[in-house]
This record gives sequence, structure tokens and C-alpha cells, in this order.
Amino acid sequence: AAVSVYKEAIRLFPAYQKAMFNLATLYDDKKQHSESLKLWEKLAKMETYQLYALKKSALIHMKSGNIAKAEKHWEKVLELKPSDPDAGKAIGIVRNKGRAEIERSAEELMSDLSPSQKPSPVRERFKLLMKEGIESYNKNNLQDALKKFTQAYGIFQDSSGASFNLGTTLLRLNRTAEAETYLKKALQIDPGYKLAVINLANVYYRTGRYDLALDMWKKLLDLEPGSELALKNISELNKWLESKSNKK
Repeated sequence: AAVSVYKEAIRLFPAYQKAMFNLATLYDDKKQHSESLKLWEKLAKMETYQLYALKKSALIHMKSGNIAKAEKHWEKVLELKPSDPDAGKAIGIVRNKGRAEIERSAEELMSDLSPSQKPSPVRERFKLLMKEGIESYNKNNLQDALKKFTQAYGIFQDSSGASFNLGTTLLRLNRTAEAETYLKKALQIDPGYKLAVINLANVYYRTGRYDLALDMWKKLLDLEPGSELALKNISELNKWLESKSNKK
């Protein structure tokens, strides 16, 4: 049942990283590594589980005898985290050992692997850009904030936070069409991102798409039952749409 739930979540939201992680883990538990590999390979290109997903992919390639791909993945791990002990050990194994020992070593490394990882230099750069962007935004230095958030988004395009911050800054700059793109992206990655829902509702309202704005406020109410902000805006929009309909 859990597999079906996660598959449906990914079908609805293709960049939903937590669902992908959980589904890949379930497949690994069932020894369905060909299925889990597809998901780990996708996650290896995203932000949240990148280092762990690279290691998982590399280990599955080691187990299946695809040594060249395994080596490539471990090299990427070392690029992100030069002192990583798992990568240092694994590189030596894939370059110097026979297939049987490589497969056996993959089993040992996989049992010791944990998703809790220290930040990579790339992730540290991302976090710094996000921090500096937020500081500039709070000081109303919107052009600098836009520059920082654009750089952060360039590092991790599947970050809901970077997408949201970029979209919100563009909205403050009245660049509503661009803001809409990034706010939608934030919600695609994280369907429960309430601030992205609010700001997207504001985009729709500013551009005269009141029905869509109403849908967003209803979505906020689903996410936060009893939300006074959602209830207030739903009431006002319903009254406005009703009065507009009566004038026709």
C-alpha cells in the first residue's frame, strides 16, 4: 500500500523529493534495486538527498557490476565532499578489486550508509546565497536579493525555498509573469508550501484571475483549517465575484 501511495504522490508531483526518497528506500528493502536506482539517480541531481542518492546509486551499480558508472558516481561524491570516507574507500575498491569483492564490499558499505550527511561545499554555497538574499530582501535591496536568489536557484533548481524566494522577489518587483513561474515551481516541489500558496494567490489577484486566486485561498484553507487569512479572502472574493455576476 505504501508503494502505491508514494507512486501516486510522485505522479501528481514529479519533483516531490521526500516521496521519491521513501519509495526508493522501500524498493531497496524489497531488494528491488533496479526500481530504486531510477529514483536514486533522479535524487542525485536534486538538492535535499544529493550526496546520499549518489552513494546509493554508486553502490547499486557496484552490486550489478556496472563499475564504470559506480566510479563516476563516487568521483562526483568526492567533488562535492573531498574528505568523504565512504567515497575514498569505494574508489579504491572499484579501481583495484575484482568483481566478486566489489559486490561484497557494496553490501557492507550499503549496510553502514546513513542519509544523515554533513553539508557539501556546494550546499554550503547555496545556503550562504540564500542567507545573503534574505538579508538583502529584508533591507528592501530587491535587486541584490534577486541576484542572490537567482544564483542559489542555479545551484539547486529543485529547491522549493530558492524557487519561492525568487518568485517572491520578482513579485515585489511587479514582474508577475516570472513570479508565477517560480511560485508554481515551489508548489510543485512542496505541495504544502503555504507561503507559496499565499503569494500565488496574490499573483492571480493582481493579474485579474480572481477564480484562480479563490482556488489558492481554498487550498490554503485545506492546508491550514480555520485560517483567518484564507477565510477573509475567500469571503471577500466570493462577494466580489457574486456582485460582478449580478451586474451582467
